[in-house]
Amino acid sequence: MPKTSALDKIDNIADFQFPDADFFKKPPKSEVREYRVKEGNKHNSAYTAYIKWSAMPKDLRDPKTKTMFEKTWKLPKGYCYTFEKRADFYEKKMKYFWDWVMDKFPDVVHAVYRRAITNSTADARIFADLVKQRMESFAPPKAKMTPFVMVGVPQDKINALFTPEGYEEAQEAELADDK
Repeated sequence: MPKTSALDKIDNIADFQFPDADFFKKPPKSEVREYRVKEGNKHNSAYTAYIKWSAMPKDLRDPKTKTMFEKTWKLPKGYCYTFEKRADFYEKKMKYFWDWVMDKFPDVVHAVYRRAITNSTADARIFADLVKQRMESFAPPKAKMTPFVMVGVPQDKINALFTPEGYEEAQEAELADDK
């Protein structure tokens, strides 16, 4: 039995629907980039690892350089720069950085405290400043009053605007001196 193609099944070539001319065009790079970021690519786990790696202090990074990182993750040479061009890179990097800082913060405060109790005035000052900053964050907000002046409007009309209904003004009374 001979092989038949889709064209053999069509009686009239006019019935065959050709694809649109745009079908064969390459999509713009911006659409490709959006698709790759949205759908993910084979380097997403390396991207997350690179963000965490770059958020660490340089002394604590392992591997020490970008090229060594690329070799460890089997990335093409210079691929870390494409990671840095992503729109969410710096936002995620700062999130990981502050997560790391807050993870280490209790240990740092404890080390400062231990040195402060051994008569280290500089560390005692640092510890006191840390406590002061924390206490100030719990302080109630101070109310600011802005003066309100309407030029050319009598004061009784202004008072009427801000006086609730059913409110009666208190009369001043003179107190009798008991002697």
